[in-house]
Amino acid sequence: MYKTVNGVLTQMTDEEILEWEAIQPTTKQLLQEAKDTKCKEIDAFTKNKIVALVGNGTKQRNLNAKSTQLALKELRGTITDDEQTLLNQLNDTFEEVESLIVAGNTLENEVQAMETIGEIENVKVI
Repeated sequence: MYKTVNGVLTQMTDEEILEWEAIQPTTKQLLQEAKDTKCKEIDAFTKNKIVALVGNGTKQRNLNAKSTQLALKELRGTITDDEQTLLNQLNDTFEEVESLIVAGNTLENEVQAMETIGEIENVKVI
């Protein structure tokens, strides 16, 4: 093994090679780092899709509260036709959110089961 010292290529001593090898990440560490990076990418993509669908955290909580109110009205038999339509739309939206979460979790689990960095790099998050 060689190193560059003052612009000159010089052979490393056995001790230098051992020191260099000791600080290099293992294949297992590199694989886990690739998995973690890809899972973060999947998670960010999923969160962005959810926000695009239903808005930020505050809007999500407001929609959830509205859905709960309408579900109670439906249970009590006091829901109007317009409210029922809105409740159905909210339920459809929440099903879409759930499917996004499930798809993201499934893909993350698949990535965690992969055994090579090449496999991980081939995962397309779209």
